[in-house]
Amino acid sequence: MTGPDDRGHAEIEATYDMVARHYAAEYADDLAEKILDRALLSAFAEMVGRGALVGDLGCGPGFEARFLAELGLGVTGVDVSGGMIAEAQRLHAGVQGLEFVRGSLLALPFGDASLSGAVACIR
Repeated sequence: MTGPDDRGHAEIEATYDMVARHYAAEYADDLAEKILDRALLSAFAEMVGRGALVGDLGCGPGFEARFLAELGLGVTGVDVSGGMIAEAQRLHAGVQGLEFVRGSLLALPFGDASLSGAVACIR
C-alpha cells in the first residue's frame, strides 16, 4: 500500500518524465544569461576546492552540474525523474567528473560525509 506522499512523489516523477525533453530544450541557454547564478556557483566551487565531490540535488537536465564539473569538481546530479536523468546523460555525455543518477531527495544516494557540498538550483 502506498501513502499520500508516495502518490505525490510518483506524480511529480511522471510529470517531469513527460516534459523532460521540452524542459531541457527550453532551459538549454538559461545559465548563460544568469550572471548571478554563475557567480554563486563559481564561488561555491572555489569554496569546496578543485576536485571536491559535490551533489546537484534535483539536477533536472544537468546544466548547473555540468558548469560545476567544468570548474573542476566531481559532480553527481540526482533527480527523481528518469526522463530528466536520461536528458542529462544525453546532453552531457563524456564530460569528465560528471555523473547522473536517479534518486529521491528524501533518501539521497550518498554516504554520510561523502560530499564536500551540495547545490539545489530552482527555476
